[in-house]
Amino acid sequence: MDWLKQIAPTIATAMGGPLMGMAVSAVSKAIGVEPDKVQDLISSGKLTSEQIAQIKIAEIDLQKQANELGLNFEALAVDDRKSARDMQVATRSWIPPLLAASVTLASSAS
Repeated sequence: MDWLKQIAPTIATAMGGPLMGMAVSAVSKAIGVEPDKVQDLISSGKLTSEQIAQIKIAEIDLQKQANELGLNFEALAVDDRKSARDMQVATRSWIPPLLAASVTLASSAS
């Protein structure tokens, strides 16, 4: 999906954040596929040049729509992570550190 960041940074940012549905819908309409197939198609990298051009057009339209709504996708993604950190500070759950330790141990054992 790195190539998507190069040609459509707003869509790529939105797909990784809380407004993923908005980005998927824009891409789905632009390239003419079902919304549930967008992720697979983008991940496969098997888009035609016409579909890539349509994604660039969808990028411009999404930027216009975001400006009209006063949305900043990067700020929303940062706020989303910040709220997760704030929740951890407030609840002091032991699950995130346990999961982090488990993943670290599992990857070092491999």
